[in-house]
Amino acid sequence: MSQDATPKTDNVITFSADRPGSTLDRLMNEATNLAQDARDYLTRSQPAAPVRAKDPQAAVRRLEESVELGRITTRVSMATAWILARKAVNAGELSVAEGNEDKWRLGKSEACTPTDATEYWPQALDALSKRSINLYARIERLDQDLDRDTRPPQTS
Repeated sequence: MSQDATPKTDNVITFSADRPGSTLDRLMNEATNLAQDARDYLTRSQPAAPVRAKDPQAAVRRLEESVELGRITTRVSMATAWILARKAVNAGELSVAEGNEDKWRLGKSEACTPTDATEYWPQALDALSKRSINLYARIERLDQDLDRDTRPPQTS
């Protein structure tokens, strides 16, 4: 856990929201930059001509790339929603109990799991995918910390 996050026994992770560069601010900046980079990739990567039926492998590769762009978007969207929920808890806009409801938690999505089909991806898409997986995994660990903080202390 980073030094900005301090687990509390009331099932909330508090962050240094009052200082610039807090954990949530850094995560939000990273998610925003990743979303912009994915948008830029999408606008630059459109093929100049449609994929021809004569090249079915190219069509499959293009489909795999499109699916991964969807996965990247899902990871970034879910991460952003989680960050905003944690900011709302910190600001008092959501109570701790509300912020820990399933609808405000990261949740699980099959779309967020990494795929093995990276063999033919362009390097830029692979880099975006790895960045989104990394961001999602870090937020997933923070989200799991919310559950760990509610365990009663062990007695000897």
